Amino acid sequence: MAKLNPLACDRPSPQAAERLLRAEMERVNTQLENHEKIARLCIVGEPWSIGNGIMTPAMKFRRHVVEQRYADWVADGRAETVVWQDPMA
Repeated sequence: MAKLNPLACDRPSPQAAERLLRAEMERVNTQLENHEKIARLCIVGEPWSIGNGIMTPAMKFRRHVVEQRYADWVADGRAETVVWQDPMA
């Protein structure tokens, strides 16, 4: 999980960011088995942390919390490979 920080680097346009994310997803997918491949990247606005219940104190993510919180994105059947919770302006 990575959070884009516009203060840490030049902020790409939304189209450029999506191109970069798709390219990275395709690169990673070439190294994965079919059942492991990434179908969609969901970019969320909040960091995953212990405070919001997504991470444990051992810094492992709570899969059931993620699945519950973002279930609508998984179930909506969107065709996009990159989906933004808070679209970049």
